[in-house]
Amino acid sequence: MLDKIIIVDDHRVFAESIASILRNKYEVLEVSSVEKALQAVKIFSPKLVITDLQMPDQDGFFLIKSIRDKGLLPKILVLSSLTNQSTIHKLIQHKVNGFLNKKCVKY
Repeated sequence: MLDKIIIVDDHRVFAESIASILRNKYEVLEVSSVEKALQAVKIFSPKLVITDLQMPDQDGFFLIKSIRDKGLLPKILVLSSLTNQSTIHKLIQHKVNGFLNKKCVKY
């Protein structure tokens, strides 16, 4: 049985790109909202949740807090273009397992 990963991002192309790479070794579910993610975490029981912070219905901080408050234990990796010090500090407080900058740099 493959480990399960949920990708939470309202940018479909971005989520699909990540999912296409991970599907070689994991069972991947893509969702586009925090509400759908919270339902999926309960049903899908992922080992990892990869989430953006900026989404239309709720933000990723709400998702992370909700997962932690329910006592659910997936690892959480945040992919976001929000890189300011207060955002990083808040992620540390929420016991996020990792952070990657989503910004693209032109050379």
